[in-house]
Amino acid sequence: MDITKKLYTAIINLKSTAELNVSGYVETEEDFNKIQWLQADKTWSTTNPHSEITWSTLSTEMTRLQTEYDGIGLVQRNRANEYPSIPDQLDDIFHNGVEGWKTSIQVIKTKYPK
Repeated sequence: MDITKKLYTAIINLKSTAELNVSGYVETEEDFNKIQWLQADKTWSTTNPHSEITWSTLSTEMTRLQTEYDGIGLVQRNRANEYPSIPDQLDDIFHNGVEGWKTSIQVIKTKYPK
């Protein structure tokens, strides 16, 4: 999972109203402490106004998101990369019927079980 997407998703999961600006990647507590947060007075500061977002909670949520992404998400991505295009699948159904198509697709589903 892209680290920037993971960061923003984790922050939104922890505090959906948080507004921030990030420069570069946030991979360490030092990086986290450089995040610019929107303050109540509409100014930007590295002072984090959200007590529920700490480096520890953010890191934990990012790890959880990566684990989820690597789990079932990985199976789905692997299958999607190997399935024939929709036009090719329709051609398979036309020439081999639904049962022939199912046999073709089952090879990929067996290769990447849930």
